[in-house]
Amino acid sequence: MTSTSNVPVYLALLLLFLGGVLPYHSGAPDGACETMVPGHGSAVESGADTYKITAEKQPDQSVKVTLEGTFKGFFIQARDSNNIETLVPGKFVPGDADVMHTADCGGHEQESTTPPSVAYVGCGQTMGCFGTPKGCLNRGSCSMLLTYVARGDGVDFELMAPAKHESMWTAAGISESPSMDMASVVECYRHNGEVHMRESWNADKKKNVMVENQTPGLTFTRSEYTNGRLHCSWHRAHITSVRKTTFNTGANSYHLLLAAGLFEGGSDG
Repeated sequence: MTSTSNVPVYLALLLLFLGGVLPYHSGAPDGACETMVPGHGSAVESGADTYKITAEKQPDQSVKVTLEGTFKGFFIQARDSNNIETLVPGKFVPGDADVMHTADCGGHEQESTTPPSVAYVGCGQTMGCFGTPKGCLNRGSCSMLLTYVARGDGVDFELMAPAKHESMWTAAGISESPSMDMASVVECYRHNGEVHMRESWNADKKKNVMVENQTPGLTFTRSEYTNGRLHCSWHRAHITSVRKTTFNTGANSYHLLLAAGLFEGGSDG
């Protein structure tokens, strides 16, 4: 961790141990910034510590933090030892982006560090992943992430995106065209605090219209809002037909689309 402060530092640590824990898709939740409580519903463990954390001041005035032990996740902050409620100014610099990434707390960037989302585990190996912005998959820091895996007679998709407003939408589509004309789109949206899913179609010149009758073979399986993010899942049969266009994900390759925005005046903006 780099810091310009000379105040005594206390390292606050939140650990998720193996067994009995359901990890969050996007790392530690926002509420952990203040409480250091993971919120998984598991009982607090009061036994002997099963981890070791050390902090070594470096010649350049930064502090090298080392954490050792057996656990499923962690969340570390640097706090003033004279006032445990106060975060020490500075930022964490992860040594390995595949193992951890930083989190923003209290409007300050990189003041905490946590493992990357479990949603990235298996990307490029057991499942396909597509995210924005460019290069985010390697860092485990996508603002929008679409994962997909062939299962049974089709493909399971999961879409995750931030939704910090009461009325926001995010969408994922497939198309034979890189311009995303003639694209079959699934939308995941939060409107007036409620989460829904729907199907739409990008016609020529990307004009988007709703699909009134849900396409046979397209099944919505999950839609929820947790920790400031939308999570929606669906299953798409390998062969589906939308607006006289046939998609065969078992035999052909398609371009992927990700988009997001606000509802403006009752419509997608």
